[in-house]
Amino acid sequence: MKKITIIGLGPGPRKLLTLEAYEVLKNLKKVHFRTGDHPVVKELIDRGIVYKSYDDLYESCSDFDELYKGIAKDLLETAETEEVFYAVPGHPNLYDDSVKYIYEMADEEVKIKKIYGSSVHEVALSAIDRAITDDLVITSALEVKKHRIDYKKNNLIIGVFNQFIASDLKVNLLNHYEVDYKIYYIHGAQTNDEQVKLINLEDLDRMSIYNHLTCIYIVKQTEGKNFADLLEIMDFLRSEDGCSWDRKQTNESLIPCTIEEVYELVETIQLNDFDAFEEELGDLLLQVVFYAQINAEEGYFTIYDVINQIVEKLIRRHPHLFGEETLTHEEDHIHWESLKKKEYNEEFIYESMKRIPKDLPSLMTAYKIQKKAANNGFDWENIDGAYEKLDEEVREVKEAYKNGNKEDILMELGDLLFTVVNISRFLDVRPELALKKSNAKFIKRFRRMEALSAEKNVVFSELNLKSMEKLWNLSKK
Repeated sequence: MKKITIIGLGPGPRKLLTLEAYEVLKNLKKVHFRTGDHPVVKELIDRGIVYKSYDDLYESCSDFDELYKGIAKDLLETAETEEVFYAVPGHPNLYDDSVKYIYEMADEEVKIKKIYGSSVHEVALSAIDRAITDDLVITSALEVKKHRIDYKKNNLIIGVFNQFIASDLKVNLLNHYEVDYKIYYIHGAQTNDEQVKLINLEDLDRMSIYNHLTCIYIVKQTEGKNFADLLEIMDFLRSEDGCSWDRKQTNESLIPCTIEEVYELVETIQLNDFDAFEEELGDLLLQVVFYAQINAEEGYFTIYDVINQIVEKLIRRHPHLFGEETLTHEEDHIHWESLKKKEYNEEFIYESMKRIPKDLPSLMTAYKIQKKAANNGFDWENIDGAYEKLDEEVREVKEAYKNGNKEDILMELGDLLFTVVNISRFLDVRPELALKKSNAKFIKRFRRMEALSAEKNVVFSELNLKSMEKLWNLSKK
């Protein structure tokens, strides 16, 4: 039977070793250390124990994942010929990926035993000048991601091994805390080298020493709201004790509100009004949460199902980023369309055109239809063909008007607009936005025309067309 015993060395000096760990270590002839940079390890080495340290792998491996897999592989290979004792800082079952990979890579013939050691976070928490009586999140510095920090809870972040990790950690934390937010820097708690300092977040990567005994503790923020707060408020508003208006809303009744919010958002973008932009994004997010709450109550889906769906779709539609495929920038959009075609089980191109939402503004629909046709090779060779088509459609509109057939006029005018959209596509201009800007420009000039006529004490609507044209030309200037 192949055996590996994993010993927790605790976070520092010998006094923090468990009695069991001490009894095992003092009788060992040979031991493998994950790192020699630990007070107990130094004592054992000084006593003349035969040992192997994996510190050299820290330098040769490209990342920590490769390092921990390499350690596990070497230990399992050694266990083929001898019983292995592997000593790790802290607790053997907490925040040590080398132990995780030993379990994952070992076969059924390997017997693994663990000897408890107190963890780094236990002594780190004992070193700060406060009692923690509410929510606490403990995370390895290597696992901190900027969008997964719960700043509304107390956070202990362990394993700030070096200045580079500290710098990356600081960048992620600055998404949630101000540069002068006070944090605890804790190094070597309960050892002779203990340092506990209350520092500004901006100084996190400017300290004098970092290793496996370096942690930071961040007291929770009491100000600001997060996504969970939004969900809780929405849940309350829909409850019996909440708001009567919110309670009576349905998927159908929210449609006008949603459309209005989208248009208000677009307007703030075009005006470059970033304060209003921020507010309108919040209003639109509320619509998403509102729909999710309604449908969660009916048992159809929750907001977490919505998030899961879009995350899976983004990964699925970017196989060149999350999978094995490689694509050029030019191929990216075409590939996206082909993936959608597979998802919707579409055999023909026109099916993707019919899938365009029917309530989408007609100019936008036309643009999307033409893009789909063009992506499949049905397009003018250059914009000259579109210009010639425009001239042809103008003549046909004139002819239809001359003949006085209302149905023909309707159809030919639609063809003319469709061709104008084609030209906008060649010019890489969204026709809906172009027309929106022209509408705004017309109103601005018309307001100027009325102001000019008022300066002359003349009612604008009483002017003849020639006078109006003069005012129009003046307003353009």
